Amino acid sequence: TELAKIRTGEDQPSPSAFREAIRDVIHNCIYGVDLNPLAVELAKVALWLEAHNPGEPLHFLDHKIKCGDAIVGVAHLNELKNGIANEAFKKFPGDDNTARTLAKRNKDEKKQKQVGLDFEKQVVGRVDEVNTAFNNFDKLPENSPEEIEVKQKVYNSFSSSKNLLRLKTLADIQTAQFFIPKTIDQRDQLVTESTYRDMLGGTKSIKGSRAVTKSSKVAREKQLFHWFLEFPEIFANGGFNCILGNPPFLGGQKLSGTYGHDYLEWLKSTFAPAGSVDVVTYFYRRIFDLICDHGFQALLATNTIAQGSAREGGLAVIQENKGTIIFAIRSMKWPGLAAV
Repeated sequence: TELAKIRTGEDQPSPSAFREAIRDVIHNCIYGVDLNPLAVELAKVALWLEAHNPGEPLHFLDHKIKCGDAIVGVAHLNELKNGIANEAFKKFPGDDNTARTLAKRNKDEKKQKQVGLDFEKQVVGRVDEVNTAFNNFDKLPENSPEEIEVKQKVYNSFSSSKNLLRLKTLADIQTAQFFIPKTIDQRDQLVTESTYRDMLGGTKSIKGSRAVTKSSKVAREKQLFHWFLEFPEIFANGGFNCILGNPPFLGGQKLSGTYGHDYLEWLKSTFAPAGSVDVVTYFYRRIFDLICDHGFQALLATNTIAQGSAREGGLAVIQENKGTIIFAIRSMKWPGLAAV
């Protein structure tokens, strides 16, 4: 509405001016992520219906509305330098002594003096090339069905480009180690710090090995979502200006039972000092990591977000990192049948 008012200079813009403004806002400002593929497709349909003007083609939205696990994956480029977390090799039911062996190896390799990694050349330079390729795609017009078809082809080409796939594979490898069983028959499919550093630095190939293939398979199964690669134009500018959401609610004690011990260990390792807390706490932490300086997040939560370990590992960490709570409703009964 505000955009239409500015463009027309009118307090009550015409329906056509209003719809044109909606179309441009959706094209330039709206992004979304959901774990449910159906929800992703429904979101696209809703946006198309909202913004459609007779005689104009539907916007291309595949690069804006995406499917993935919003809290499991690499958020920022520099996180690749963290290597393989020691917590990835924690022994869980079903694992054998391979877990302890690999945990010790990973710790020892992290202590070793690392050969100098030219991160700027091997990683940052590749991201810059990805960003340039994306910007060239994003500038393509969308004024006719033929132009939309061209844009789809260019996006498919971008998504399978060498630099993007290499960076995604490295992010997959770093994350996937949490989710691969630590058993003797899986041992050659696991990656520890030294091997990962060689892959990151380009001295070891990421093609063809069973370990890389396994990590990519796990990434697809778990729908790992690496934000800096999925929305490169956003993170080239420091992050999102505003994120709105209604995250899922699931008590910490139920997380491992629902998603597995490995899933909970990933969350605890990544969002320390948050322990076994409601999953909404991890969403608060992840989204705070994704917004730019002076950005905003506005999320629903359970009232436990401000209590005990959830507060200490969630809101307190945000405040310690220059986050400010500017508005909150302490408690409100949810309308409908949900018992929250």
